[in-house]
Amino acid sequence: MAFARCEPDAGAQSVLKLQKFLLFAAAVVLIYFMATEIGEGSFFWPVMLILVSVCAVLFIALDRNIWLVIPVGLINPVPLTFLPVPFKATELAFLLVFLYLVLTHAAMRHQWIEPGPANIWVPVVIILFIVVNHQFEGGLGLRSMGSAMAGARRHALFFIGACYYLTMMSIWPKSRRWLTQLPGFYVLVMLIGALPNLFSIYFPNVAIAMGIFWVFANASDVLYYYASDVARVGLWGPMGIAVQLWLVSRYPLNQWFSAPRVMSAAAGLAFGAVLLFTRYALGESDEAHGVWIALCLGSVAGFFVAVWFWKDQLVLLLSFLALAGCGLSGFRSSIFHYAVVTVVAAVFCLRWRVLPFVAGLAGLMAMLIAGNGTWFELPDSMQRSLSFLPGRWDPVVVSSAQASTDFRAQIQELYLEKYALLNPWLGSGYKMMTRDVGQFGDRPLGTSSEEMEGYIRSKDFHIGWISVYDTVGIVGGLAFLWLCIYLLGYLYKNTRRIGWNRLSSLQVWVSCYLVDTIVSFFTIFGSLAEVMPQLMFGAGLVVVAFEYLPASPSGEFVYKTPPETPSLPATTALQPGVARSA
Repeated sequence: MAFARCEPDAGAQSVLKLQKFLLFAAAVVLIYFMATEIGEGSFFWPVMLILVSVCAVLFIALDRNIWLVIPVGLINPVPLTFLPVPFKATELAFLLVFLYLVLTHAAMRHQWIEPGPANIWVPVVIILFIVVNHQFEGGLGLRSMGSAMAGARRHALFFIGACYYLTMMSIWPKSRRWLTQLPGFYVLVMLIGALPNLFSIYFPNVAIAMGIFWVFANASDVLYYYASDVARVGLWGPMGIAVQLWLVSRYPLNQWFSAPRVMSAAAGLAFGAVLLFTRYALGESDEAHGVWIALCLGSVAGFFVAVWFWKDQLVLLLSFLALAGCGLSGFRSSIFHYAVVTVVAAVFCLRWRVLPFVAGLAGLMAMLIAGNGTWFELPDSMQRSLSFLPGRWDPVVVSSAQASTDFRAQIQELYLEKYALLNPWLGSGYKMMTRDVGQFGDRPLGTSSEEMEGYIRSKDFHIGWISVYDTVGIVGGLAFLWLCIYLLGYLYKNTRRIGWNRLSSLQVWVSCYLVDTIVSFFTIFGSLAEVMPQLMFGAGLVVVAFEYLPASPSGEFVYKTPPETPSLPATTALQPGVARSA
């Protein structure tokens, strides 16, 4: 297809006609089905059509800022329970950006889909080629589309990641305002997505009475919380990490310890201690429980008001709360994510002085550990998150954490013994063989070996290198390593070129985000299909942030929001969103 240069007026008229047609068609279909289906007592199609209408409005209203739906998809990988079909936010975000990229950007505006640096798209193409080969070779192929364990639905995540990358490269916004506000927007969508679930976990009776539990909450998270020996709430971790990413990108770490910020942090922690003491003083009666809920809701509301007006002075307190959230998640990986983000940001603004800073944090952590079991008792979930460190931890908590470590060791041992040499060069993808259908999930897990077999057959390894090796083999694994090493090298080269004390807020945010994604994949937890959308969004964003947005204009030790610029850099031969002539 030849991409001729399109006159602005003609392109605008074509897009306007398409928008009017979509709105008219959606209105006609919506009115017809709403009348007929509701009259028959069926609400499936009305809900679906409302969803389509909302997506159409977003499609038209966001225009070149359609990329804003990508962070919404990344933060909520679980199915949206309020929909009549188990769509995930990632899949809905993919549909919107893909349709925009193909229909509006390429077909209507006749603009190129920009691939970006060859060191990014070449390894991605190699991985995609291997994935396509696995989808149609010997397994169920597209007939396993609906499976969450194998087949096209997990393979689709690779193409979703590629689409996210192409979207960031091709239709990055003409207005820099939304892009530079991404750190705060990421926190906002994280809070909106997590609060209904958190409310349903801690106040299930109230959530059921309000209808939140049945509409917006993930029931499996709630059941897992009450059924586990050590109650873990995984949502606290991503929320804490999102807040810490925002803080370190907006406020340099060397400015955190001013007197007002230290005093506000001390006052906030003291108020939290009083609130916890009040919880135990009230007792366990129904009336006391109601009073406690009211106090919590009032405190949360007051806290958000304080953040809105005095967020600059609450930096240190917010970081402590983010760390507490990572601890309350019950996952050691959340503490690791927090540490990686903080250390990377500290290197940017402290450089060689990062070592005393890390030593100070280690000292504060040592005081917290020493106090547990002596002066206070940390919640079980927080003890589990910190149990990899020496301390007086509850034996049940230590046993739970050790079981998770043993689980990974057994997975690795069994995989190396029975599966490592089956498909060494190209791996086996996520396909499920036809002969296995009806067996997986139904066979009893009577022994530890059988349980490990079940995890391996469902490709749920929990280990990064095995996930890469088993899915795309040695060839794909080398391509994935090529991609990761290039991205880390790209970050290092550009941060040195610009100057670590002149990076913009967005550049710091994407640097911490990308380093944390890559490092944690190989060290803590790794699932190749799940990490590809996150990694490819970060890859596209890092190119945009360092190539097309200016850094801080001064040499001050302050991260700044880049100013609006009327034109693109003249040194770049081809910019995303600019049409090529045939």
